[in-house]
Amino acid sequence: MVKTLKGSSARNAFVLLACASLLSACGGGGDGGSGGTDDPILGIVAGSPGGSGIFGSYFVLNWAAQEQEAENRRNHSKYTSQTGNWNIAGATRSTNAILSSGVEYAHAAGLTGLGQIVAVIDAGFRKGHEALAGAILSSSPADAVDGHGTSVAAIIAGESSSFIGIAPGAQLYLQDFASTYQQMANATTWALNNGAVAQNNSWGPTDGSNNELLATTSGLNAFIGQGATPYLNALSAYAAQGVVIFAVSNEDSLTQIDLMAGLPGVAGYQGLEDGWLAVGNGFPVFNSSGKITNVYMMSSSCLQAVNWCLVANGQWEHVPTADSNTSYDYNLGSSFAAPQVAGAMALLAEAFPLLDEHDLRIRLLASADNSYFSLSGVNEGTLTSVELAPGYFHQFSSVYGAGFLDIAAALMPIGAPLVTTMTGKEIDTSTAWLKTGSAMGDAVQRSLEGVDVKVTDALAADFALSGDKLFAQSQPASLAAKALPRAISTDLTALRLAAITNLTDIFGAQEGRTVDLADPTGAVSATLLVPDAGSDNVGIALMRSLQGEGFRFNIGLKVARDDGTFIGFGDAGQGGATTKMASIQMGVSQDIAANGFVSLNTEFGLADLGKPDGFSSVSNARFNAVGVELGSRSVFTGGDRLAFGVSLPMAVTSGSAALDLPTFGTRAAGDSAFDHLDVDLSPNSRQIDMSVSYMMPLGDDKELMLKALHAENYGNIAGVTDNAVVAAFKWSF
Repeated sequence: MVKTLKGSSARNAFVLLACASLLSACGGGGDGGSGGTDDPILGIVAGSPGGSGIFGSYFVLNWAAQEQEAENRRNHSKYTSQTGNWNIAGATRSTNAILSSGVEYAHAAGLTGLGQIVAVIDAGFRKGHEALAGAILSSSPADAVDGHGTSVAAIIAGESSSFIGIAPGAQLYLQDFASTYQQMANATTWALNNGAVAQNNSWGPTDGSNNELLATTSGLNAFIGQGATPYLNALSAYAAQGVVIFAVSNEDSLTQIDLMAGLPGVAGYQGLEDGWLAVGNGFPVFNSSGKITNVYMMSSSCLQAVNWCLVANGQWEHVPTADSNTSYDYNLGSSFAAPQVAGAMALLAEAFPLLDEHDLRIRLLASADNSYFSLSGVNEGTLTSVELAPGYFHQFSSVYGAGFLDIAAALMPIGAPLVTTMTGKEIDTSTAWLKTGSAMGDAVQRSLEGVDVKVTDALAADFALSGDKLFAQSQPASLAAKALPRAISTDLTALRLAAITNLTDIFGAQEGRTVDLADPTGAVSATLLVPDAGSDNVGIALMRSLQGEGFRFNIGLKVARDDGTFIGFGDAGQGGATTKMASIQMGVSQDIAANGFVSLNTEFGLADLGKPDGFSSVSNARFNAVGVELGSRSVFTGGDRLAFGVSLPMAVTSGSAALDLPTFGTRAAGDSAFDHLDVDLSPNSRQIDMSVSYMMPLGDDKELMLKALHAENYGNIAGVTDNAVVAAFKWSF
């Protein structure tokens, strides 16, 4: 039988030339040398299978936590050794095969492919190469020694002092394809029986004239005529469980995909698609922001294999070869793009232990970078939209298939990450589920900090999200934003002359407009809270005043409904609950000395917070507020007023809730169940407001007010401060 390798030794050329041998593709290499051990230079700490300490410990919405470690790797010689300049499309361009895949982020997070097996069928291997030390689990006893297979194996799972592969913690099963098809079938069956996550093939069959067989009925029949039936049967059995990976032809002028890359499109073998990937070789061009702006195809396009094809960078500068156990050289071709995808399968299998190989295959397709499709200068061919999971679509190109390999993206949530409550409600966690009122501060978030809630993305991958990320705090308006409108709407003359003032607005913490009503004597007053557009806030407060010589006492009742932005669980787009609240307000003022006065205001009440979906119970919340003001009149001029105030704005003082959510706890990695999570609703640190104000008349119907405010623990969150200075001038006419 005659086979072709999917690589080329031609350098500095846009069209790759076939290798001068019976093998029409030349390929890369791998490094399995680590065998899953820690990397003392780069700090890789290999996790246990199942992602313990990696994706079982935090939710990866972005790679901010790993960015510095990823940058360290980008600057390390094991990675920079792959940087080289190539003459592509008439211009000298720089590229780096391993970094173009985004694998440094996986390595920075500790993923190495530990516990995973990748089978490799290739031309032969130098098994004693330093980069493969400890990586070879098993192999055919009579394998030839060949640089092509050595490079391919090393790209998958190799590591040495100067080289690192995609999954350096994975192990390899090696099979020389110079053997019979029956022996290759036996190797494929071994991969099936031993749970190999992928089988890499950087070669393709040819006819007697060394022409590659194409994915047609005649091409299939020619392959069967070479005695390949046992191998085809073994591939079919393996693909039902694992993922078969074939490099596409390096002939970039093909209009029909080659046989093995396109086999799922041939009559009788369409059922193979769920376990099949074809990989092309593309030279990516990145802009200064790290975004792909174009990919120059250095191999056949995906063509008829479009729905199971993607592209990786097959231009390697420094890969193990067969010349010696320490030899390295450049290699390029689709042969060395395919093993990157095989290594990526091993990384994903380690990160997502509950997904099967077919699920992982879909992740690679769904996460492939297709953002450069339709950009200026890109020839993407025909574009189609493919539904990879219910409701999740990805655009495919007849040139690039799903797009360019992006391992970092494959490890992040794909589509909307959802948490499912015990009642079956699905909560989209890409934004906060609910907002907690500012009267709670960060109490809810603090109670759930460090509790790993299980969320599932559109492709059924589980991630652990710290429970506090489900909630956002409703931020109160700034002191300045509150104080200036109050000053403008207040009767400054009445305020300056009043014997008693409310230190906190009756509805000041809630959104909406207030309307004040009073009888002519001022003994009875009412304040209405009128909702703004889109707000559910509404309320009424009634106040009765009693006064004597130098003394005044106020007592009132307030009832209100709050949309959760002040107290409760507001609607952050996913169904919050309105709050019903009632409180008693009291204030007393007493003149002291000649022109001095002291005022004390208090409010205490009870709130029914409702019960949003996901909560098994929510208690009523108690809240209160208190403020004191000390001042004097006629300090600098007749009729002026100077006052100092300290207050504790309204805050929850007691209350609790419980949620039933799926969590990652002390169970085995990947396991989860609904847990009963208790939440304290009272903040640890209360807001403290301090103020100094000065008011004076400037003549008939003219008033001036100057006020400075400072808040500690603003929004009832420890350490947050705010300041404001307000100057108001009012002229009545």
